[in-house]
Amino acid sequence: PNEIAPLSSIVRPHAAIITQVAEVHTENFNNLEEIAAAKAEIFKGMNSNGTAILNRDHYLFNNLVGSAKRYGIDRIFTFGEHEMADARLLSCSLKEGSSVAAFKIGGCKVSCEIGATGRHVVLNSLSVLATAYVLGIDVESAAAALKNFKSPKGRGQNRRVLWHGGSFVLIDESYNASPISMEAAIDVLSAIKPKGAGRRVAIIGDMLELGARAEALHASLLELLISGGIDLVYTAGSLTRALWDSLPVELRGGYAANAKELAPILVDALVNGDVIMVKGSRGSQMDEIVKALEALEYEVEVSKAVNGA
Repeated sequence: PNEIAPLSSIVRPHAAIITQVAEVHTENFNNLEEIAAAKAEIFKGMNSNGTAILNRDHYLFNNLVGSAKRYGIDRIFTFGEHEMADARLLSCSLKEGSSVAAFKIGGCKVSCEIGATGRHVVLNSLSVLATAYVLGIDVESAAAALKNFKSPKGRGQNRRVLWHGGSFVLIDESYNASPISMEAAIDVLSAIKPKGAGRRVAIIGDMLELGARAEALHASLLELLISGGIDLVYTAGSLTRALWDSLPVELRGGYAANAKELAPILVDALVNGDVIMVKGSRGSQMDEIVKALEALEYEVEVSKAVNGA
């Protein structure tokens, strides 16, 4: 609380997007309503003629509208799948490395390819196009530019890695994690089909700053992993122990106290065609696993150079 308000007063934004309200940093809040109120502080410093761009699908939508109006913001523009959204998602399909979507914004239909995979990426892109519309930017040009968007390293970047055993897809979500972003990452993993004998493999580190419900929130990932058709699960960290203990035997890949200890276990278990998603909070240092997997490609290149290939 009271972290966003002073920043908003400095920036004096003309438009502000609230993409989501979820169980993130919950050790600082008692409930989602308090998180929504803290996010709504962004409207406090907004220009009086500014626009609040809000997720019409969220059950706290009316709370956010009320907060915006209390701060003197009357212009509300909405996005989402809701039939009353001003910018509406009509359809989307996910594939390795990109997403294809159709939107209706301000009465006009727009189709585009987005250079990253994920339903959450599609909805966030819709919020961006809604902002473009509000600010008078050409929406079709903005939509076309989304093809060039790439997820940054650690935040959903995915690529195919070649190594001596063949190849695997690496989805790098190692920068941070929360229950809702973990759900989104598992959804992306579920959407990418492994090749040959490959498996969908989830590598999960501790999600931090979740307060008293931390262990329960980790254990709750089990349902998402099963419904997403995930074949193997590896976990690292004391909090993920709650998830590990709830996993059926056939899903258990391996457990370690930390990412550094888990990395060699995972490397030894790789299968050609695997699709691997690595995710955890920054403090979990899951980037150690990403580095270990990326190093396999480097070893292939060194081997080629030594052999004169």
